[in-house]
Amino acid sequence: MHIAVCDDNADDIKRVTLFINNRHTYKTFLNPSSLLSSLDDGEHFDLYILDICLGNKNGIELATEIKRYDKDPLICFISASNEFYRDAYNLYVFQYLLKPLSNKAFDDMLSIAEQRLKRCNDYSIILSQKGRRVRIKYENIFYIESQNHTLIFYCKDNRIEKTTGNLGILEKTLDNNIFIRCHQSYILNIYNTDSLEGNLFLCGGTYIPISRKYSHVKERFRQVLFEEMG
Repeated sequence: MHIAVCDDNADDIKRVTLFINNRHTYKTFLNPSSLLSSLDDGEHFDLYILDICLGNKNGIELATEIKRYDKDPLICFISASNEFYRDAYNLYVFQYLLKPLSNKAFDDMLSIAEQRLKRCNDYSIILSQKGRRVRIKYENIFYIESQNHTLIFYCKDNRIEKTTGNLGILEKTLDNNIFIRCHQSYILNIYNTDSLEGNLFLCGGTYIPISRKYSHVKERFRQVLFEEMG
């Protein structure tokens, strides 16, 4: 992985780079503007490790600007408190680590980032649409809905793709470690699911029902949540 580390404290940057320990390439930034300049120059990062408190611009604001360059960035916030956890959650930030950092927590975060990148790079689905083929990465899919023999793919960036098909047949072609069937009409990406509220999943801003037949998927979500939070 190529990692961007942004923190206005040089000692904290040194600590993070020691944790990385030559296992990955990295570039350090003492302020948000230098990181954004690097992105302006076309540099790409697989993972962004951002301090929450960055002087005039906080990490939440920086993450929002990063999304202008990288539509689906992998971001880990580091903070001395959980004050900004809800804001980070709303940005789909995948990890939020509290200071002082532990070696184990950091290693677990890197491991999860590597797994996410592998899922993103290795897996996609190709749809046939009136003579053309459309490729969608698994990582970008929130959920799939079936309506009258039409499969509707709800994706990040408000993208919606449609194709004809059968949800049951599609289910057999998908990686069941990533996608779960929770209802006769829905399959969702468990790693892009925000929360579980009773018999509803919140995924991509939409509540998806869980039918009694598929109630066992609640435990799968809890397992993934535990994995993601380290």
